[in-house]
This record gives sequence, C-alpha cells and structure tokens, in this order.
Amino acid sequence: MKKKYFLLTIILTAFISLNAFEYAIPKVLFVTTGDGDGRGTVSDGVILALQEFNKSGAFVRLENRKILHNVKKLSKYSIMILPTIFGYHDADRQYSLSFLSDSEMRNIIDWVKAGGTLVSDVYLGRNKLSGEDRITKTGEFNSDNWSLADCFGVNLTEMNMKNFHITDSDIDVWNDDITDKFDSQEWTPVVTEVVSDKVKVLANWKNDETEYPAITQNKFYAGNTILLGSFSIIHPASDGGFSNTNEIQGFYKYVYDLVLSGRKYSIDLNPWKDGAPTAFCLSFDDGGSEEEYQRIFSLIKKQKIKTTFFVTNNIPTELKQKIRKESFIKLGSHSYSHADFRTINYSQTVMELLENSSKFDNEFAGFRFPFANNSFWGMKTLEELGYAYDSSVGANHLEFYRGSVFPYNIPIFKDGYYQSLDLLEISQIFHDDWYYFKSSLNDNNYDTNEQKKDAAKFDSYLKRFWERAIVPNNGLMVFLGHPMYSGMSKITMQPLENMIKLAQEEGAWITDLDEVADFWNKRKDLNISIKENDHSVTVNFELKNNMVIKNLSLRLPQKPKKVKFSGKYHYINNEGDLFIVLDFVKTDDKVEMEF
Repeated sequence: MKKKYFLLTIILTAFISLNAFEYAIPKVLFVTTGDGDGRGTVSDGVILALQEFNKSGAFVRLENRKILHNVKKLSKYSIMILPTIFGYHDADRQYSLSFLSDSEMRNIIDWVKAGGTLVSDVYLGRNKLSGEDRITKTGEFNSDNWSLADCFGVNLTEMNMKNFHITDSDIDVWNDDITDKFDSQEWTPVVTEVVSDKVKVLANWKNDETEYPAITQNKFYAGNTILLGSFSIIHPASDGGFSNTNEIQGFYKYVYDLVLSGRKYSIDLNPWKDGAPTAFCLSFDDGGSEEEYQRIFSLIKKQKIKTTFFVTNNIPTELKQKIRKESFIKLGSHSYSHADFRTINYSQTVMELLENSSKFDNEFAGFRFPFANNSFWGMKTLEELGYAYDSSVGANHLEFYRGSVFPYNIPIFKDGYYQSLDLLEISQIFHDDWYYFKSSLNDNNYDTNEQKKDAAKFDSYLKRFWERAIVPNNGLMVFLGHPMYSGMSKITMQPLENMIKLAQEEGAWITDLDEVADFWNKRKDLNISIKENDHSVTVNFELKNNMVIKNLSLRLPQKPKKVKFSGKYHYINNEGDLFIVLDFVKTDDKVEMEF
C-alpha cells in the first residue's frame, strides 16, 4: 500500500511540475554610450525605452559595448537592446555596434540561446573590428559570413529601397505605414530569405510590385530575437526617426509581453513604494533671504514633506545651522563656490566637490551642477567620490525630449574613453521657478500683479508636466525651486503649494531624492522569480548583501484567496489596479498566493 501512495505522490508531483510556469521579472540591458556631449544625457529613444520598461516594473541598465565580453554580467538580463544608429552612440567603431568581433557575436548568440530576448537591426555586426565589411564579397549576410544569421533566422542582401516604404503587417503598434515612400536611394541590408520556420514577419518593405520582411521575430532555442530593418523605426520622428512616442512605447511593451508570454497571472513589480502610481520630490538650490527660506521651511514642516536642499559654501552660517536642524531636510552638494563645471579642469573639479563636502561634514549623497552645466569630469568625479546620484539633467517632455521621469545610471564618454557609471541621474523639472520669476532680479517694481501673472504661468506648467509627462508614464517629478523665487511671497509660493496638494491627492510617493536613489539602487540588485501553477503563484525574492527593501509593491490581477508571507502586508487599490504591499522584503523571502 505504501508503494502505491509513494508512486501516486511521484505522479502527482510530476503532473504539477508539468503544469508549472516559471519566469523572472525582466531586467533590461540597453547598450549605449550616451548622446551628443558625453556628459550623461541619452537619446530620445533611450528615454522612451527607459520609461516604458520601468513603468511595467522592468529595471533598465545602460551599458557600453564592453559588457558584450562579460558573459556573467550578460546573464543578469533577460532583454537586450543593441542599436546601431548615431546618437545612441555610433560615431566611432570603438563605440559602434556595427563593428563587432567574432567573440562578441558568439556571446550574443549564446545569451539568446539561454533565453534572452534581443532587439537590434540589420547593421549589428556588419563590420569586423578591422573595419572590413562582412557583406562586401557576396553582397549578402548569411551564416557563412555573419554568425548572427541563424540567431535572427534570416539571410540579408544589400538592396536599394528607393520607391519602397515600410508598413506594419502583424503587430498592433503602428497604424499601417511606418514610413513614407523613399524617394531617393536607400541602400540597406534587406531580408531576402527566411531560414527558420519560427520566423514571424511583423512589418514589410513594400512597393507597387513586391515586398520583403522589414521587421522579423524569431524563436531561437530558449530565446527570442527581433530584427529591425532600421533602428530608426523605433526612434522618434521628431528627432530623425520614423515613429511617434506612443508607437515606440507600444513596441517596447510588445517586447516586455513577449518575454512574459505564457504566464497566466499578470504579476508585475510596481516602480514605486506603497503601490503609488507616481513619485514626487521637492528640491531647492540655495539662495535667498532668511525670510524667504522661512516660508519654505514653514511649508515643509506643515506638510511634513521630506525635502532636498542643494547647498554651496555661499550660504550664510546662520541659515546653514538652521537648515541642518530641520528634520525633514536632506542636504545635497551644489559645489563649493557655485562654479561652472564646464570651464574647469579635473583637479579643480575634485577640489570643488571635496571642499564643499568638508564644510558640511560629508553629508552628501547627491549633487546638482550649478547652472545645470553638468560635465564629463564632474560626473566621473562624483562616481569616484561615491555619490549616489546627480540631479541636473532637466526633464522636458512638453517641448522636446530630454531627461527621464525615471532614474537611470549615467553613461559618459570623452576622447576615446567611455564608461557606464553607477551614479544615477534623477532628472528635475526643466523649467524651474527662476524661469518664471526671474523678472524679480531686474525689476524693482515687480509688484503683486506681475507676481500673480508669473505664478499662474508656473502653476500651469507644473500641472501640464504632471498630467502629460508624469501620470501617463507612472513617473517621478522632481520640483526644482529656490527660496529667493518660490519663497519671495505668498503669491509665488502658490504654484508650489498647489503642486504638493495635487501630488498628495493623486497618491504619489512623496519623499526626498536620497530615498529615491536608495530605493532605485536596491531595485538594481533585486531579482524576482515567479512560479505559477493552476491556482497558485509563488514569488521569490533575491537581494544582495542582506539588504532589506521596505514597502515593495506588486501589481496583482485579482485579490488572492490566501496569502502566505513571513512579514506583514496590506492591499492598496489605486484607480482599478490592485497592489499587495510588503512591509519589508529580504533575500530568500517568498510570497505564496492562492487564486
């Protein structure tokens, strides 16, 4: 009888295992050296990817191509984006992903085989590091001269696509035509042969007579690949690409869902604590009278809002003592003498940071460059000195794309040197209170009527930025103010007070920049794996160095019938979304839920 029960147990266990589905909350690797000046800004397309993936709970790391040689690091990511387009950076072969060695391509292929999802375009690895064009002799990419051919499941031939256009065929992202017809010569590698029966065509090159695949998706061993006819397909049309914001973010949502296809219960990591749909931070640069500072202090105390003040040595001693006594205030460095970091060298940069740090007893985790003039040497020095974050790249999503509504690690480059820093960029609003109240500097008759007009404009800007950029992306808004402007009068305080009220009413996580940086860095080292059975889900957490994350929240498809967790938890319902909030999570913790 015991043998029968034992045999039945084995059969039932095997049956349950066969019906189990296991996956991990994705982590995304975006290979880019940064755009333009090499001082920490990134292209519009990277910003859109950052925001879409983070909104879904997938952590994004920006890296340079050196990581393609590090198999161990690659294994931490389940999605990899490899663009070969200028601005991501593709200006030189040392940065460019068009130039790949055989070993780099082999590591990419092995990573996909192991279960990774790769997004790239037809120029990936076109050239050898020597500069030789792999396509030159035959005019074709295939498995003989381009080892990625089998990975993507296609062969390519270089063709002139004049009079062709690209149109969506099987993906609910674009509205039919992705591009207009190319009126001039457009020589590019084009898919002319599909060599895998698992290839799915998502878009086509078309003219009046024929068509060729322009976006293909392939299942390769345990992984997936998406090959774009041009990376411009997922770069904003406003900046030289072919697609609008919604289409690009829709594409990255498609990639996220592709990685998690097959799951029954949609459980995602919420990007902020406590199930909050958004986050909000107050920050101020120094400057102003004691009376103006006091207006800011009174508001912070009344609302009990954690706030970050970026200070220089120029702040009067009395104010310095008062500001350090305020329990709701964290200090960040704004340099020692309010220097323009783009005009000083490395040794001067180091002294600016060290002198200010010494004056304030090394209290700083964050920095803001004076005049928002971030520099290569400044970013590199902040990393060397162990700062957690910078907050200088203004987020502007109303006029053009700059900055991000999620923190990102900073890539820098200069004179052939390039590095991806652990230093975070936490972007503040692009137009601060100075932008609206700067007339007060030169106008001795800046009366209440003028203040009211400018305050109304600032109030409108803050609301528009919140409603159009922050809320749709579940992002973070960092208010940037100065006591001498916002604290000038009760009138100039009004936009700030209204913005705080709006963030509170809409359930934002309101905190200081230090806490955002700490939470984000812990997320970097957090791995979440999920195992589904027919009516149950187990969520496993792995954290680095015995860290603890407080108030971590998961989006649930429905309320579980039963939950088993070693700590305390509660539910939050936010505009129809249900979250389970775990009071604290440490490594090897797990949540078991029955549905």
